[in-house]
Amino acid sequence: MKKTKSFLCAFAVLPVMTLAGNVSEADLSRSAFGNALQDHFVDAARKNSELRQARLAAIRDEKSARQYVEYVRGVIRSKFTFPQAKSPLNAKVISVYRKDEVVARNILYYSRPDYPVTATLFLPDRKGKFPAVLFTVGHSADGRKSETYLRCCVTLAKLGFAVLAVDPVSQGERLQFANVKQVIPLTSSGEHNMRGKQLFLLGETLGAWRVWDLIRGIDYLETVPEADLSQLAVTGNSGGGTMASFVGALDDRVKIIAPSCYITTWRRNIENELPVDAEQIIPGILQNGIEMADLLIARAPAPVLIMGQKKDFFDARGTRESFSEVRKIYTLLGKEENAALFIGPAEHGFSAENRNAMYNFLRDKVSGDKTRFQEPADLPLPPPAALNAAPEGKVSRLPGAKSLHAMIFSMLPAEKRELSQKIVAAKLREALQISFLDAVPEYRVLRVLPTADDKMYLSRFALETEKGRVMSMLYYPAWNGNYHLPVAKEVILYIPHLAAAEELPLEVGKTPLQIWGLDMRGAGAFAPSGANQIDRRFFAPYQADYHYDALGLMTGKSLFGGKVRDILGAVALLRQAGAEKIYLKARGIGSVPALVAAFLLQDKITGVELIDAPDSWRGMAEKEYTLYPQSVMPFDILSVVDLPELREMTPNLVATFSEEPALPEK
Repeated sequence: MKKTKSFLCAFAVLPVMTLAGNVSEADLSRSAFGNALQDHFVDAARKNSELRQARLAAIRDEKSARQYVEYVRGVIRSKFTFPQAKSPLNAKVISVYRKDEVVARNILYYSRPDYPVTATLFLPDRKGKFPAVLFTVGHSADGRKSETYLRCCVTLAKLGFAVLAVDPVSQGERLQFANVKQVIPLTSSGEHNMRGKQLFLLGETLGAWRVWDLIRGIDYLETVPEADLSQLAVTGNSGGGTMASFVGALDDRVKIIAPSCYITTWRRNIENELPVDAEQIIPGILQNGIEMADLLIARAPAPVLIMGQKKDFFDARGTRESFSEVRKIYTLLGKEENAALFIGPAEHGFSAENRNAMYNFLRDKVSGDKTRFQEPADLPLPPPAALNAAPEGKVSRLPGAKSLHAMIFSMLPAEKRELSQKIVAAKLREALQISFLDAVPEYRVLRVLPTADDKMYLSRFALETEKGRVMSMLYYPAWNGNYHLPVAKEVILYIPHLAAAEELPLEVGKTPLQIWGLDMRGAGAFAPSGANQIDRRFFAPYQADYHYDALGLMTGKSLFGGKVRDILGAVALLRQAGAEKIYLKARGIGSVPALVAAFLLQDKITGVELIDAPDSWRGMAEKEYTLYPQSVMPFDILSVVDLPELREMTPNLVATFSEEPALPEK
């Protein structure tokens, strides 16, 4: 670790008061404002819903319905970035498995140069041309070889369809972390989230990368003599339902869309504290007034079957609400019969009931066959090993193949750039939605908080850094019974790694200056009390911090930008209360928003000390596996600036650096 002398160092002790009695660490760590982020984003989702319902209510005829379809199609397509040109597919049939009137061709193609995709084409074992289906796989570790998804594909082939099932990246034969030592083992969702946050740094999204794999799969289908794409259908479940909805909205070659266990409403997801997966994050989508139903309305009046489950975590209430909106548009377009809904009786999954609903919908829309079909219970399936498209079932064994991480590495900008402080500041303010640098927030004076060791009281001042909502907290490490801000002329504002109430007492005595601590949104007293998965560690890849950062991206209310605004608000309040010189001292992940704030407030910050700071955003993208959370990895930031460049443009700054943040135990 690089050591740099701090200009804040000295030896003095601020007055403290000792408590009688015991206060457990659990009591201290309990989030005083644990619902702040949840309520913040629920408000955003409900506002979007109200505005959108008013817009839908104004649609009363075919013309306005068509205008709405064009509007949502344009917005959705503007949110996905794809390569400007299609590279050669270099598709090959690697092996063939034939049994029980079904032939399975195992395919390898390249959606981007040196970026392999594994797939299987299931066909009826007879001559002919068959209506094509793109099957989008959900979150299963074995990808397209999952028993449930194999059942779908084999059954569709027996019914006379040509079905291309594609492995998503980080699933099946496309696992990315087989040779990487992982502090926290990653499921397929964890792998997605790891690569997703690295793509965000470059202004890319995992959703777009996954959709592009599927678009290139459609390109492959166009080369298959047996495949008839005139009525191309796309179907899938869960994460596959997501991709079916996305690719249906984005590729006009898709004519029929049948997603299962995905379509609800984002409003219901947010209200229910339901985290999204990395590929399901569409930056700015809610900010632009779009809801899940619009993914399907974008292709109206193409036939669409929305499938849900009664007991699904994707709320069936939202599924019905979305269907009602879809049906209204289809009715105005004179195609009400093209919109259908099926709610199965089970929990999340492509149950037999949902699969049968899908088979019958496709048969009806493709051939007009309305006879009821039911999947046989004793359906013979190919063994997974017979479906390998890569050596030993691993694309990592392919000579010259690039992993997604290698692709990310190749997109990184040059390390040395000529940057203008003025231009960088303007771009940062725009990206982080910072309109004022010196807005003084309203604040509340709260009861004092005892520290865990019974040695100190912390006076607390709750700052309304969002209009009418407390989102950050100033702490003063002493009793303040006079209900005012006892601000000295020269102060330190300490930005913690995780929680000011735990870290600030450790800073007392290191300086003669008056010291304050700040919990930003999402940290300390504002650590979310909900939206957690089984692994509740802060740096786990699917934790609440990740979830609320995802919501920030979708609503245009950046969590990172909010953290920076929390610091700006605290500085403005301290200055108003009498501070003439303010030093920022920040630790760990808190040093990232602190550095941005210091850069923007160069004329108001006397000095900056960063401790155990990440060296660069670029380094977070370069590492195969990083514990730095998505909430300090702003979207498209590397196109604007990197941390070393910010440090160079920020005067009176000293720093030490750390390889990775500390990993608290469960």
